[in-house]
Amino acid sequence: MFKIQELLLQTLPIANTLTAKYNPPAEVNNAAGAQEIFEASVRNFIVRTPVVGGFSAGKSRLLNAFAHQEGQDPLFSVDVTPETAVPAELGYGENEQFIGRFSDGRTVKLTRKQVQKNDLAVLQKKSENHPAGWVEVSLNIPQLAQIPHIRIVDMPGWNSNAQAHNQAIDGYLSNSLAYCVAVSADEGTVREDIRKVLNELRLHNMPVVGIVTKADKKPPNDIEAVKMKVAQELETIMGKPPVRMIAISAVSKRIGVGEFTQALLELEAMAEPVFRQAIVAPWLERMGNLQKRVETLCNGIDSESEAIHAQLQTAQQSYDRFNNELQSQTDELQSRLAVVLDKIAGRIKSALTSQLSS
Repeated sequence: MFKIQELLLQTLPIANTLTAKYNPPAEVNNAAGAQEIFEASVRNFIVRTPVVGGFSAGKSRLLNAFAHQEGQDPLFSVDVTPETAVPAELGYGENEQFIGRFSDGRTVKLTRKQVQKNDLAVLQKKSENHPAGWVEVSLNIPQLAQIPHIRIVDMPGWNSNAQAHNQAIDGYLSNSLAYCVAVSADEGTVREDIRKVLNELRLHNMPVVGIVTKADKKPPNDIEAVKMKVAQELETIMGKPPVRMIAISAVSKRIGVGEFTQALLELEAMAEPVFRQAIVAPWLERMGNLQKRVETLCNGIDSESEAIHAQLQTAQQSYDRFNNELQSQTDELQSRLAVVLDKIAGRIKSALTSQLSS
């Protein structure tokens, strides 16, 4: 996890408290669910690296070579047809998991054996109302632990298959860091349907990694020639050279796996700027709006305080005037009372004196 990612997670509870306290009630109600979604996006930040190419281009073999585990059979089936293929996302997880996911949020638990045998009919498209899903594979292995923010996507191959083409672009372009372009050493050139994808990727300035698969099928000199040709084709199409050009073989020989791992490490290093742009920047904007809201409230409170203080001063002045008038009237009453009492006392004394003889 990035340090900025950890810091953001530590700060979120305070930010959520301030949002609940100072935002208008309507905004607070709307923000409640959004805060949970945002926290999940921070905690589980992932970028994808789709691997595109035709059927039998060696994409699944590539991932099998990379995710090789001693004593385990290859993870992904290579006996896949266009009718049975579904995307497979491979990434790091503390616990090994195989999950089938759908775009509407539904999930289904899968087993390693189902993935290995491509027993994934439950994820295949049945109708427009039941679109195809994808497999999410999480493994706790060293090579994936080094790239915790990247999921490698084994895209179904296609031969001018518009549906697979659209899925590769529409489904993954917005949350992808780079695309890997797999070219079989047997073909030795970038296919026409892949060129269509690359033209769209170029519009979005998407980096690509060129991979020549089945490198064990030809002599090393021939493989180097294919690598140079494919690299030139990719540069011509994309307007810039590929991030890296790799030749790789099946699990048995594991040629080029180290280079592929290094390419993924380079992509992992590119993930933090993406996190800052996609997650941190919008969050800072929201915090800036919250700050303005708090400052406005503080200014309002200051104005109210001044008004209340002025009212208190006026009330105090009124009280002082009233108290002074009361004291003046009391003094006057006291002075009059003495005269009245003297008069009353004189009358009583005179009356008593006149009655002394009797």
